Amino acid sequence: MFHWLARSPTDDFDQGVLIPALSRAMSDPDPLIRYAAYGQLSTISRNRPAYLQVADFPGLIEAGVKDPNPKVRVVVMVMLLRDDTQRAAIIERGMSDADPYVRRNAVSWLALPETKASQRQAFMEDAINDPHPDVRRSAAATQQNWDTRERAWPVRLWLLWQEGERGQVGMTILIAVTVATPILIGGIFLLYYMARLLTYLQQRRWRATATVSVMAAWALASYGMFILYFAAGFAGDLDGGEIALLAGILWGAIVVYSTLGWGLHYAVRR
Repeated sequence: MFHWLARSPTDDFDQGVLIPALSRAMSDPDPLIRYAAYGQLSTISRNRPAYLQVADFPGLIEAGVKDPNPKVRVVVMVMLLRDDTQRAAIIERGMSDADPYVRRNAVSWLALPETKASQRQAFMEDAINDPHPDVRRSAAATQQNWDTRERAWPVRLWLLWQEGERGQVGMTILIAVTVATPILIGGIFLLYYMARLLTYLQQRRWRATATVSVMAAWALASYGMFILYFAAGFAGDLDGGEIALLAGILWGAIVVYSTLGWGLHYAVRR
C-alpha cells in the first residue's frame, strides 16, 4: 500500500505524501485498510519512534486501541508495547479486552522478559481461568515457554541447587573447571614465552632462538591437550564412575601440561 520507507518525519516526502496517506488510511472505514495503515506505522516506528508523535498520529493511535476491529486493536497494542512506560498498561488493557482474540494475543505478551513478575503471575492466573478455550490454550503455551526459557548459567545452577540436585550442580562445576583450567594455563605460559621472545629480540640475544623452540614445544603440547579434550567430548553417555575416571585422566593430563610449562620456562627465563 505504501511503497516508500520513511526516513525522517521532517522530510518533504514524508510531510507531503507518507504522513497524510497514513493519517487518511488509519481513519478509513474499511478495517483492512486501517489494519494495513497501523501495521505500516508499526514497522516505521520500530526504529523511528518519533513518527508516533507527528501530525494527528497520537490521537489516531489512541483511537486504534479502541478500534471496533479486534485485529486492529492488537496491531496497535503491539506497536505501543515497545514503550517501556506504557507496556504494563497495554498488557492490562489487552487482558481485560472483551474480545477473546485480543486476550489470546495479550497473554503471549506476558512472556516478554520486560514484564514484571507480579503482573505476569496475576494475569496468568486470570488467563488460565478465562472462559474462552483459545485464551486458556494460549496461557498454557505462554506459561510453558516462560518456564522453559533459556536462563543464564548462574541462574540454572541456583535453580538446580534449590531443587536438591546437588550432584548435578557439582558435576557442572567440575566440568567447567576441568575445561577452563588448561585454557588458563596455556594462555598464561604462552604470554610469558611471548614476552621473553620479544625481550630477547629487542636485546638481540641468542636466547631468542631457544625461546622459539620452547614456544614450538608448548604449541605441540597444547595441540595434544586439544586432541585429548576433543576425544573426551565424544565419550558419549557415561555413568558416575566413568565420568570420574575420565575426569581423573584429564586432570592428570593437566598436571603434566602445567609441569611441562613450568619446566620449559627455565629455558627462557632471565
